[in-house]
Amino acid sequence: MAYVKKAITSEEWTLILTNVSTVTFQNASQFGVYINYTANTTAPTDDVGLVYGPWQGELNRPIAELSSIGGYVWAKSISRQGSVIVNE
Repeated sequence: MAYVKKAITSEEWTLILTNVSTVTFQNASQFGVYINYTANTTAPTDDVGLVYGPWQGELNRPIAELSSIGGYVWAKSISRQGSVIVNE
C-alpha cells in the first residue's frame, strides 16, 4: 500500500477510498475537512460529515466504528481547498 495525497474542494464530495473495511487517512490541510461514507460510488447527499481538524485522521480504524452505511469514504473541505493523505 502507498500513501497518496488527494486534493479536495468545498464544492463537492471527493471519493478518497473505495470498498474498504478499515480506513487510514489524515487531513493534510490547514482547514478542517468533512468525511462521509456511502455503500457505493454515489456521492453523499449530506452537506456535512464527520469533522476532522488540521492533521487529524484515522489509523487502521474499522469502518463499522465510524459508519453503518458502507466502505466508500468521501472527503470535502470545510472552507476553500484542502488535501487528504490516504493509504491506498
